[in-house]
Amino acid sequence: MHRSNSDILVNRRNLRQADGMKTILSRLAWAFALLVVLVMVLEFSAREKYSDLKNFPAHIDLRLPPELVITHEELGYHFKPNSSEFFESPLNEFNVNYQTNEFGLRDSGMFSSGPKQPIVVVLGGATAEAYGVMREASFTLEMQRRLRFQKGAKRYPRILSAGMTGFGAIQNYLLGKRLISELKPDLVIFLYSDLMPVADYRVLRHANLDHQRMVISISPQLPAPVLSTKGPHWSDQFTLLQIMRNHEQKTAMHESITIGDPNNDLFAAARDSGNNNVELHQESLKYVAALADYSNAQNVKFALVHLPLPHQIAADEWSEGRHWHKIEGRTYAVPEKTLTVSLCERADVECIEVFSKFKELAANHSGRVFFKYSYALSEIGHRALVDHLINPVRTLLGIEKP
Repeated sequence: MHRSNSDILVNRRNLRQADGMKTILSRLAWAFALLVVLVMVLEFSAREKYSDLKNFPAHIDLRLPPELVITHEELGYHFKPNSSEFFESPLNEFNVNYQTNEFGLRDSGMFSSGPKQPIVVVLGGATAEAYGVMREASFTLEMQRRLRFQKGAKRYPRILSAGMTGFGAIQNYLLGKRLISELKPDLVIFLYSDLMPVADYRVLRHANLDHQRMVISISPQLPAPVLSTKGPHWSDQFTLLQIMRNHEQKTAMHESITIGDPNNDLFAAARDSGNNNVELHQESLKYVAALADYSNAQNVKFALVHLPLPHQIAADEWSEGRHWHKIEGRTYAVPEKTLTVSLCERADVECIEVFSKFKELAANHSGRVFFKYSYALSEIGHRALVDHLINPVRTLLGIEKP
């Protein structure tokens, strides 16, 4: 009898162990099923967000937060003054805060007290704006810190970021004249990019310009355009922002790019071949020369920096972004460099060369100089730009080296 009870107890124990194992296996099965569902949901979400990446907008991929951008009568569009918004990249490359000041620039306010210190205005596109980079990591603020806190510093320059993503030389010319007139800076730094000629082409061709108020004199010597203080006229019904959106809608697929055509190829002037390349640059550089002349007439020093694009410094830079713009995996030449050199040889224009330095940086493979998908400089690129600019800026401002 005792033995029989023992067998019963053993059987019950075995049954409990079997039930426990079944419970564990059942829970594991449910957990696995939930994991599969979660993975499917995440994959579906990613596909919805990135639209298979083949539909990634090929021409206007450097987008700005719509809450920060307003239409502007003179410039077409600009930042809303005194605003603050967080800006997340469509492809999760960054999540940064954008703050604008009373001038509608991505910078802090210009209020100051005490003796006047040197003011430096930096004009340009995405790099001058510090697209996708926290302002604390921008080259303008880092250069300002280095100059202000260097040993024995007696002058404390204020370096103002006046860049705007998508601006060409025309808009920088108009904005630069206004800032020179209002701020009386000591130095203007113009960051010229090979994307500007296309922006200018689209402005001149597609904007509703009042040509009686905008007259361009033609001459082989990079003449100064004659524009009124009001510049081009942007109607409420047809602003540059709308032009950009129309291009985005019409040319969303990268297969639609006609290489070399500035109507739908953002890099039409940034390729090392094509009949339009030099002509597009000549048109834009007229406005750079005009702003240099205006600066010097106002006793303001002027420096020109010809910025590189990723495909111009290394064959393996920006491989993901090249796909969307039909850019080959090689290092592209810069045939229009002779035009910028010619402009810099003018006695009133200081040229700061950075191409060779960026090529060295890319060759070292110390980090990503540009973003993965965007053609804007990363934080590494901004730090490198400070290293290249700080000594020429010291010299132009009359600041002694520490």
